[in-house]
Amino acid sequence: GFHKPIMLAGGLGNIKPIHTNKSKVSSSAKIIVLGGPGYLIGLGGGSASSVESGKSNEELDFASVQRSNPEMQRRCQEVIDQCWQLDKDNPIAFIHDVGAGGLSNAIPELAKDCNLGAIIDLNKIPIVDQSMSSLEIWCNESQERYVLAVEESELENFKRICAREKCPLAIVGEFTNDKKFILIDKSLNENVIDLDMNFIFGAKEQLKRNLIEAPKKNSVEIDLDLDIKKSILDVLRHPTVGSKNFLITIGDRNVGGLTYRDQMVGPYQIPVADNGITMANFDSIEGEAMSLGERAPLAVSNAPASGRVAITEALTNILSSGVEELSKVKLSANWMASPNNDVNNFDLYQTVKSISERLCNEWNITIPVGKDSLSMETAWENKTNTSPQSLIVSAFSQVPDITKSVTPDFIDNSKLVVAQINFSSFKNRLGGAVLAEILGQDLGEVPDMEAIDEFPKIFNFFANLIKEKKVFAYHDISDGGLVSCLIEMMIAGNTGFCLKTKLQRKDLLKLLFAEELGFVFQVSERTYADIEAFMQKIHSESMLMHLGNTNKEDHLLISTDEFDEIIDLETLISNWTSVTSKMQAIRDNPLCALEESRVSLERKNNQLVQKISFKETNSKISFSTKPKLAVIRDQGINGQTEMSAAFTRAGFNVVDLHMTDLKNNFFDLDDFIGLAFPGGFSYGDVLGAGRGWANSILMNNELRDNFEKFFNRPDTFSLGVCNGCQVLSELKEIIPGCEDWPSLKKNISNQFEARLIQIKVNDSKSIFFQNMDDSQLIVPVAHGEGRMEFSDNSKIKKLISNRQVPLQYVNSKGETTEKYPLNPNGSAEGVSSVCSKDGKVTILMPHPERAFLNKQLSWTDSDVSKPSPWLEMFLNARKFVN
Repeated sequence: GFHKPIMLAGGLGNIKPIHTNKSKVSSSAKIIVLGGPGYLIGLGGGSASSVESGKSNEELDFASVQRSNPEMQRRCQEVIDQCWQLDKDNPIAFIHDVGAGGLSNAIPELAKDCNLGAIIDLNKIPIVDQSMSSLEIWCNESQERYVLAVEESELENFKRICAREKCPLAIVGEFTNDKKFILIDKSLNENVIDLDMNFIFGAKEQLKRNLIEAPKKNSVEIDLDLDIKKSILDVLRHPTVGSKNFLITIGDRNVGGLTYRDQMVGPYQIPVADNGITMANFDSIEGEAMSLGERAPLAVSNAPASGRVAITEALTNILSSGVEELSKVKLSANWMASPNNDVNNFDLYQTVKSISERLCNEWNITIPVGKDSLSMETAWENKTNTSPQSLIVSAFSQVPDITKSVTPDFIDNSKLVVAQINFSSFKNRLGGAVLAEILGQDLGEVPDMEAIDEFPKIFNFFANLIKEKKVFAYHDISDGGLVSCLIEMMIAGNTGFCLKTKLQRKDLLKLLFAEELGFVFQVSERTYADIEAFMQKIHSESMLMHLGNTNKEDHLLISTDEFDEIIDLETLISNWTSVTSKMQAIRDNPLCALEESRVSLERKNNQLVQKISFKETNSKISFSTKPKLAVIRDQGINGQTEMSAAFTRAGFNVVDLHMTDLKNNFFDLDDFIGLAFPGGFSYGDVLGAGRGWANSILMNNELRDNFEKFFNRPDTFSLGVCNGCQVLSELKEIIPGCEDWPSLKKNISNQFEARLIQIKVNDSKSIFFQNMDDSQLIVPVAHGEGRMEFSDNSKIKKLISNRQVPLQYVNSKGETTEKYPLNPNGSAEGVSSVCSKDGKVTILMPHPERAFLNKQLSWTDSDVSKPSPWLEMFLNARKFVN
């Protein structure tokens, strides 16, 4: 059984052609450790994976815990970004991340990839704990570090970039033409390591394994006679099937401003997306898609089948993204297993062989990258627990037009056909299904991928239908089977559905709960006829089934010749969201968990609604000049890119201004007409959100005077968003007309909140929202401390009456709300923004800079090819300058 948790995560992006090939590194280049110092952590991770689990000592177990430092990671990333943006002048010749094994793995691999040897001085490696031994310094897995090769001629430029970003670096060694790896510890007056590179990386005899075929496991089918309604609700309440809101809404999904599709779907923001999609840039409809596939429980009975299913599931998930064809998809494989006995060893070999020869080779797709963890076993006091083989597959592809992608929310149109593709031709095997786990029974043979010849043809045919916008809804069939797939599409689309079938109860149970590979789609009758003709042409009509139609009845109806089963939508929603509600009640504020569970059932009040009351300025308007605006940042800030893009689109000459630039007098605030403080986690929020950054200004007399002078100039304006909002609220003592401003406190849920919410624009003095009042707009939020707390409630009324509250959280009806999660932080009167008395300085917690284009929103009823209404606030700033 499973003992170690498996977390599914992934990332994708794009890279310039100039950076696709590693540079040739000379032996005079320096070896650099970039990032934080080493700690006594991670020694029980990759460093100890070769130790038989359960046999390590207490000290090693204690040191195995890893602790992250995301703020340091951000600084490293800023250095890397600043370097690659220099194109051919990029000072980094070679880079390697630090993962399993720490520097003991990363630095030798760096030298090997450069085809050189290396001499490393252990005493130059930054550490925090001076009591650490040579082994601990060399092997700890402290996070947020990179090892790099930088040519001597580029060293000063690289140091300058690191100093600007406040990112530590250490030159720990140099390369040699001699293919030896030497680690010097001057405190011991000896070489701790002195080995040939070929010895370190050469093939080892002990890595060879003898393959012994394991006996096949026989599966016995069981006749089931279950209460259909009870079984459906039991499956919906299973953590594998139920809503994952409790995990999704605590992560920032829009940072960078280039997210097109996150987990949330439709106006009810239901977390059922099959894939994630990002934009190549702000001006393009091209992008990248990624998806995941896994079915580890099947490996208990049939490991190769679990591998084939994982790969196919990743592909059926990415199909709806608008990918051109199957051969354009690339895969990444993450293997987790414990091949310490004949059975597990044989299972791993057979799975790798099967997916390589039968799937990837036949389908013309590659697995160019991957990772493995082959120590998935734990032992304690003569007891051993071995995890089933677990293959997690990530699929990636370029997408020529992201706006062609399809989501799982049903369209409320009874004339459209809802149908299913089942790649097993409806064998409907129940082995390894969630239903089997709920019943605590082995339900026989597990699903597998057998339509190997037909799959590419069907994939490419549907990819073309999606390209032609002939598919209105699409959802892959996975955990929970067909019935869970249909219910998720109903909840996302807020529709009823009638499943009509002539199957007997026994076969109906298999149809509903089998987790065979396939997908459900919604198309017109004409398109369905084309699909039928195509499936007949390739002799695969047995894989296609007409399921039924949507309706307005607010329930799921399963209609057979024997009986009708009806489950109302409210019951389906409450069961599907039960795991999220219980997890939130334990982890977060239980009152908020209860309130969100109630709100999820109030469909008329929690639907996103957008009302635009103003005529939007022509987004292609041109100005004769481009005034200088600084997007100012400090360590830990991560929202400067999208802020810069929004102001650039509005006609400003945007300058990336780091606080170190001001401290070193590289720039003068007198040169700028506007300041924008973006979002992020400045100084890791360790002193309270925004306080560290604000104090770095208030406690530096020169900086304080310069900022106070800027805020008092009559021709300037300032904007603070999220972390920038928190910073400016802490600077209110030097900003005129802000004495009644609130401070920002922890969200009432006690949790970071990342959601798409709706905002009412008021008639206010803010220069950003002129002529936008009475609009109701949708916008993302992503913050942990966004609750506006006033020293006196009378100040709220004073600010409102004085037209200093530009924005308030509202429900679907446009009514100001304090109800969670419509109001994500609990701010009184739904206040989400305040401005100075003269309107020149505005702070707000939502992120309009991540929503100035309609395509940045996970849902909108506006044209995704056009700018959103939020662009108007940035254009208003430009008009203010005139």
